Amino acid sequence: MFKNSKIRRFVLTVRFVFILIVFQSCHRSQTNHLPNHGYPYPISYMDKDSNDFFFPLRSKLSKRDSLNYSYQYWLYHAFQEPNLSLRYIGTPTYRISYYEAFGRKSIISLSGKTLTVKDVVSGSPYPDFDSTKLTGIEKQHYQLLLRRYPLDDTSHNSKRFRHYLDSIVTVYPELVNPAYYKKLIEKIIVKDSVPFIYSMTSVLLTDRQLKQFLDLLDKSGYWNLPYDIHCDDPPTDGEGFILEANTEHYYNAVGASSCSDSNSSTKLKTACQELIDYSGFGKQNPDRNKQIIVID
Repeated sequence: MFKNSKIRRFVLTVRFVFILIVFQSCHRSQTNHLPNHGYPYPISYMDKDSNDFFFPLRSKLSKRDSLNYSYQYWLYHAFQEPNLSLRYIGTPTYRISYYEAFGRKSIISLSGKTLTVKDVVSGSPYPDFDSTKLTGIEKQHYQLLLRRYPLDDTSHNSKRFRHYLDSIVTVYPELVNPAYYKKLIEKIIVKDSVPFIYSMTSVLLTDRQLKQFLDLLDKSGYWNLPYDIHCDDPPTDGEGFILEANTEHYYNAVGASSCSDSNSSTKLKTACQELIDYSGFGKQNPDRNKQIIVID
């Protein structure tokens, strides 16, 4: 009996160690892809910041970019997406916000091993605008700010045009106040007449697929890339995307457009395309109207 008892304890110990090794191996497949950069989550934030979907980028954005990014909440609210930039949501999550200049908008998100694609069926996630709601002088200001915001950026202005802007600002000092421009934008927003509806499709990735994506993401240098990768020769009507990451300690966001040149976004696009292909909406989809392609 004593001998059998020892054997039984030995077998149970071996089983426990084996289970522990398997568990740790699975755990390492997730944690050995820990970011070496990115942005820490804010220590505190206010309720109004819940609409700032790129909160940690505040100190890095130019005034123009800051205003543009501040209105991205329309897209995420329409798709019923969480704000990944304020805190860790409990599961490692990677989200691709895909857009075409005059068409498709899609969300491809990986949460744990669940890959979900949200695609527009009807309507637009963004509101319409009606500038006739502005007064005569407001309309002039809006058109000027739309082209030249912020007016105190002198980097691309000739001396003659700089003098023109200075004269206008002297008469209308509110033109250099971001709150005024935001007020004009919000005044011309009108509700889209077509209701916004999206479809949702989910698949479960295998361990191999998950590891493949995370390996490609690591090799792309994602965690050390700038938040916006510019093309040497940007297209006028191309597509682009923003890849966000919500991990236990860090958030990251990198945007890139469809550059014809090979630049620092190429490896990142390869990683994103791999994820999109796993979803069934990638390059292997025979229905071209359903394809989402960030790199050929």
